[in-house]
Amino acid sequence: MNFITPKESSILNNIKLVDEIAILELTKVAFKYNSKMKREEVRNLLFKSKYDSFNVEKNELNLENYLSHISNISLKKQSNEYNWILINSDKDYLTSKYYLAPNPENMHEIINVLVNNLIIENFPIKIKYQQSTNMKYTDRIIIYTDEFSKENIENILDEISKTHSNLFIDCERAKSWIYKTDIPNVFKSTDDIGDVNTEKLIDLIIESKESYDFLYNEKNYLINKEESINKMKLLIGSILLRKGLLLSNDEKPIYINDINIKTSYDYKKMIMKSISMDTSGFYEAKFLSNKEGRNAYLDNFYSVSNNISLDGVEYRFLTPKQRQDEINKKLRLRKNNL
Repeated sequence: MNFITPKESSILNNIKLVDEIAILELTKVAFKYNSKMKREEVRNLLFKSKYDSFNVEKNELNLENYLSHISNISLKKQSNEYNWILINSDKDYLTSKYYLAPNPENMHEIINVLVNNLIIENFPIKIKYQQSTNMKYTDRIIIYTDEFSKENIENILDEISKTHSNLFIDCERAKSWIYKTDIPNVFKSTDDIGDVNTEKLIDLIIESKESYDFLYNEKNYLINKEESINKMKLLIGSILLRKGLLLSNDEKPIYINDINIKTSYDYKKMIMKSISMDTSGFYEAKFLSNKEGRNAYLDNFYSVSNNISLDGVEYRFLTPKQRQDEINKKLRLRKNNL
């Protein structure tokens, strides 16, 4: 796993590396992206299930009936997409999250076994699982717990995977699940629970492909396929770092420089724009499509809050009030044009 070197290069020694398969899968998705795609299409590339037919309604009803007779859990529905099981989960902030994508035919039985084990221990747990009408994506089971209970939860999951190994046959791995656990087919999240991880990963794909197009302007990456893949893998790893989606060796999220930096590429003008906003104000750098602009983008890959006075860069800073005034002006113009 390689990175564009940040100014604080020592941070690279503390990164828990992602396995090569995961990086390569994200690279393949990034090469499929084009500027005409909608975000939902990118989500499909990241999370689409290999299973396209489901006949699990009876399993779902049986599980719901069983759960409804357990006194010390709470149940709720999230529209027509997910069901929730809450066990001793009065805490709003559960910091550890695990993913599992079993064969749909095995999902409800896994949840049954999991709940039977968890209610005995009474750890703080939230389990989110797909309804039978919403199984086209791989985020079948998501388990939330707190920092103090996660080792116990992992032990329970590990034991279940051994005693009920038949239920874990034909599991899937979403292309966005970059970190494995020691338990086969169970993956961990890299973000804090409050963040919308899916949106960050969609941004990862879009920003990686746009950065690739800006930096290299290759019409057909297959001409030098191996070299092109290595370039994209470098960008994937670096943007994972830029977005705070990587873990340290002690499994804490790593944040570097401007953690809310976003980039966008104007294909017509061939200009890459980086923006960031914090309590000090709004920062924007436009990198021009020349050697100086591309080098400046690489040199300032992880930060835009420093005043960039370089050839090939158009830079500006707005105070929070100036930025709000600018947004309000754009909204008024848009409204007047309706």
